[in-house]
Amino acid sequence: MYLRVIVGILLVLIGWNSFTKTTKKSDFKDYFVASQKFVQSQDIYTFEEVKSLQKKIKSIEDLFLPENFQYIESIKDSVGSYIYPPTFAFLLIPISDWEYENAARFFGIINYLFLLLSILLIYIQTRRKYDPKIFWGSLTLALIFSFRFLENHINNNQVAFILLFLILLAVYTNRSILSGLSLSLAIAIKLTPAVFLVYFFWKRRWMSLVWTAVFLVGWLLLPGIYSWEDNIRYLTNWNDLVLNNAMQNPIFRSWQNNQSIIATLAKYFLPFADISQPIYSMPWVELSQDTVKNIFKIIFIIFGITLLRSLYSNFQKPSSEKVLSLLFILSVLFSGIAWIHSFSFFLFPLFYLFLEYLQGGMSSREKKWFYIGLAFLFLTNRNFIGGLGESSALMVSSLLYGGIILFFLTAGHTEDESQGSGSPVRVAVDARPLAFGVTGNSRYLAEVLEILGKDPSKYKFLLFSHKGIHPVFENLLTLPGVEVVSTKSYIPGPIWLHTVFPWKSYFCNAGLLWGTLQLLPAWGKFCPNMVNYHDLNVKSAPQTMAKWNLIQHKLLSKRSLKNADSVLCLSKNTINDIVKFYPKYKAKCILVYPGVSEIAEPKAPENSAKFGKFLFTLGTLEPRKNLKTLINAYLELREEYPNYPYNLVAAGRAGWGLEENLLREALLRGDFRARGIYFLENPSEEHLSWLYKNNSGFLFPSIHEGFGLPILEAMREGKNCIASDIPVFSEILNLKYDQIVRPTTSKESWNKALLEYWNNPRPKRTWNSNDWTWEDTSQKIAGEIKKLHAF
Repeated sequence: MYLRVIVGILLVLIGWNSFTKTTKKSDFKDYFVASQKFVQSQDIYTFEEVKSLQKKIKSIEDLFLPENFQYIESIKDSVGSYIYPPTFAFLLIPISDWEYENAARFFGIINYLFLLLSILLIYIQTRRKYDPKIFWGSLTLALIFSFRFLENHINNNQVAFILLFLILLAVYTNRSILSGLSLSLAIAIKLTPAVFLVYFFWKRRWMSLVWTAVFLVGWLLLPGIYSWEDNIRYLTNWNDLVLNNAMQNPIFRSWQNNQSIIATLAKYFLPFADISQPIYSMPWVELSQDTVKNIFKIIFIIFGITLLRSLYSNFQKPSSEKVLSLLFILSVLFSGIAWIHSFSFFLFPLFYLFLEYLQGGMSSREKKWFYIGLAFLFLTNRNFIGGLGESSALMVSSLLYGGIILFFLTAGHTEDESQGSGSPVRVAVDARPLAFGVTGNSRYLAEVLEILGKDPSKYKFLLFSHKGIHPVFENLLTLPGVEVVSTKSYIPGPIWLHTVFPWKSYFCNAGLLWGTLQLLPAWGKFCPNMVNYHDLNVKSAPQTMAKWNLIQHKLLSKRSLKNADSVLCLSKNTINDIVKFYPKYKAKCILVYPGVSEIAEPKAPENSAKFGKFLFTLGTLEPRKNLKTLINAYLELREEYPNYPYNLVAAGRAGWGLEENLLREALLRGDFRARGIYFLENPSEEHLSWLYKNNSGFLFPSIHEGFGLPILEAMREGKNCIASDIPVFSEILNLKYDQIVRPTTSKESWNKALLEYWNNPRPKRTWNSNDWTWEDTSQKIAGEIKKLHAF
């Protein structure tokens, strides 16, 4: 808690500056005047005055002639004071007729709010990946070591906070249009954010690149709605004065405070680059401008190669935080003007490096270089070395060297995947399947949790449900990587999913949300989403669904697929259905077959001695399971063949549907026991194990299935199966051992199949235990968790 308090205090101090100091003369004055000139159709770049100056100043030496001193003093606040594209001046027009103090204060407040929004974006996007103490500790240290730059930015009422927010919004949003809109606006304000186009290339976000180009043209042409001719003139003057002249000149604003690479080279090697050069015996070596430009190009190539090696290393793919840190540093070092306030961009790289440092991801050698880089940035402040010492440090560009050290430290740093990716991954799980005993959904979830939940260093599965966890799954609650967070709610499950679940997941610092019942929260997405899809009944077999379930899936299935970052499909048939009805989501579909559990210690159910030789079926009592057809077929068969050697044992739980409820009541009363039919409701794992081991054949009459896990469990025990003719079963069954019943809903077809099973028995099944394992299932899901969590 105290770390959050420190962060709050630091932000309040910065905010206080924005209220008290922004009315003083600052860089905002240049923007404000340019905006006023825009309204008055005056040249915001003072192009005519620049041409007049060029007539008087023929050489660099002329700048220092006594007769030119007074003239230069008279125009120094107007010539070259505004160097941004005209779009920014145009955007300030609404406040251009205010009193300067009011406009400056308003802009300062807006700046401060953008800083808060930037930190909020960092919080939303990264805090889920790291231990809360490490996150808040890193943010605290980043603010402390950046405080000099942030405070200087507020005092100068600059634009870096606005750019910081626009850049973070562009890279963090999943919407290509918003990405392009945001980054293009940042570029239209100041060119340096263009380096973040590299991030889009690295991420292969091609549509974000396209939208950035489209919107950039739009932003540059937008001032034309005020005055088309003036805007064209401003764009032309900006291109001539800034892009083609000043920004390509090494001497351009290479003053003491400018810490960019090109300005530093000018101070070192070009005479008259800075008025303070004689004090420090500069330039140390005199070179021509062309030579300095060539040196700059060589340095640019070195940094570029280093960046590319870091982005596309065969050894390790870097995290997004690492890539963004490198680009933030480069945007400052290679800017034409990198004054102290420009280093506000270092807030993000420092935050990232402190994350790596605090979680033990840095080697001792890296720590030493980190200390040196911090010293260049932090200890060259006048509060430590005095005004004269700070001037000397700035003259030799101490901040530049701190930035260079941090760049190469970040580029060369090898991230610990178990740490840097955020260990453990906090996975919010829709645990409602675990509230209703053993079903296909609950078994799938429970088996995966049983394996992955044993390693708390990698995963923390947070179980959320509107009802308590069923006693049959109590063993999961003892796993170190599993934590029950919420299992009580008076809100119905379908509503709970879209309200309580995402809300509580967010405040539990979840880094991944796992929907286990084919639906995800419809809104409030704050982290990557993963969803299980056992089937697509809502499209392929709507008649098999309960009415309330059908309605919510009709309304929300498509939205869940849209919100999902990964769709875990239990069969190829499920993937085929999704591709058929929602082809745009094909790339999200991952085939993850279920496995087969280790068998529990068998325990005979009560009255099992009466079962004799029996055929076994398992499933929820609902229309989709088609149990009524099977029972009617069996009753007719026993009536026709009284000596049929097999009884029928059915096991399952209550489902839905009037006929199924009537059937359940009849089974519970034992209405069919005299004719060889027995029923077990909600059998334990031990009872199921006994039934699987001791049956003479397994029956599965379902009309539709996402996969059909009970078939695998029967196959594991070497049992022959009689199953419905539905697509998914063709992925599992082997006609050498098994029978397919068609048409599925025909009582006569099932009667015939049961008779054939008696008269023409199939060979005993052989089973390879390595074909279907929960370990394989769990590792595939673990891979998806790792992939989604990393990005």
